[in-house]
Amino acid sequence: MLQSLLRRKYPLSVVVFVQNCPTCGRRQRIPVTFSGQRMLCSHCQSEFVAYDRKRKTLSPSTFASKIPR
Repeated sequence: MLQSLLRRKYPLSVVVFVQNCPTCGRRQRIPVTFSGQRMLCSHCQSEFVAYDRKRKTLSPSTFASKIPR
């Protein structure tokens, strides 16, 4: 049953990575296409930059410097 729920939320064609929210520590499942973009935590609504460490793209500090405020 859990697998069917996850498939509805994240179809098998969508690749996700897991990142903890820097504020509350909750695990967030984020599609890799959102790496480097600002995200909101689904639990505490704090803003953070999604960063997939396995893909070894830019560092989180580089992302933060490129985000317009």
